[in-house]
Amino acid sequence: MLNSVVWLKDDFRTINNPAISSLIDEKRGTKKIIYIYDKIKYHKQEAQRWWLAKSLEVFQEKFKELNITLDIISGNAEKIIKNLVINKKIDKIYWNKSCHLDENRTELSVKKILEENNIIFREFSSNLLNPVERVKKDDGTPFKVFTHYWKKAEKIYQEKNQKIDERISSYSKKKKIKKDIEDIYLRKKYNMYFSRYTTRSWFNNDDINLIKKNITKKNCYAIGHSMGAFNAIIFSTLYKIRKVIAFSPQFSIHPHITKDTTFRNHAARIIEWRYPKLKFNKNTNYLLIFGDDVKEKYHASLIPKRKNIKVIFIKNCDHNTAKKLKIQNKLYKLINNFFK
Repeated sequence: MLNSVVWLKDDFRTINNPAISSLIDEKRGTKKIIYIYDKIKYHKQEAQRWWLAKSLEVFQEKFKELNITLDIISGNAEKIIKNLVINKKIDKIYWNKSCHLDENRTELSVKKILEENNIIFREFSSNLLNPVERVKKDDGTPFKVFTHYWKKAEKIYQEKNQKIDERISSYSKKKKIKKDIEDIYLRKKYNMYFSRYTTRSWFNNDDINLIKKNITKKNCYAIGHSMGAFNAIIFSTLYKIRKVIAFSPQFSIHPHITKDTTFRNHAARIIEWRYPKLKFNKNTNYLLIFGDDVKEKYHASLIPKRKNIKVIFIKNCDHNTAKKLKIQNKLYKLINNFFK
């Protein structure tokens, strides 16, 4: 049974609390909140201990109806969470990042424990409008004048919270073509349809029918990079696609399948795993392009060896395979040659 946990700090919001919201949104398994009481922190602070006890009491009462329990554990956070992991009491864990440096060090240690044990986790920066380390001058040093600091902080906050009006962007002959794709479009006269996946769920939370409704049924091709490459390959098993070019696809981001922890925070958001790993269509031809670093080679090693799947590596390249080919003036030629 799946065990989902919130590591509760001194943040007792029951609304606008992303860690709690993520726990509530879990569709299956047991749900639990743990509060780790630090005796040293509250030593000789009788008023604060009284406030804490009453806050936890009220907090616990609000979650009874949702069948979410609150466990109060006294001790060292790292040791307690490690013990819960060893005893398989945690499969997913969420928390809101602290604003205090000493607690940040504890959080880093906890992350290491979770990564070593392939536990899905997600840390939310919800106690500040902007993370402190992000609001700095262009040279990376702290601001000394508040007005300048405020302008930079406001700009970062607005950019972070800017709403994306459309999840899907499409282009056709009548619309303006972006410069990056103009060369391919004009040479081959493709009608192009672009999908931007704001949920970052590796196709697990996305509306596939929305894509199907907006593409033609003749001579369909798919292309993508990273998560988009994963999605392009999966889509070829759901729709008639002749050829797929996939730049640096992940074989999987599921913590029980992959050893790569790069996308663990995104995996924590996935409620239902419809596509935990890559699948291929025997009637589709694939060209998969990887860099030659350790992570790229790891995902490439998991790709099945079939006649319709071609895998190539780019020397001295990391995850940015498409960018590397573009810099080398090889990108458009490769795409056109494969799709011809």
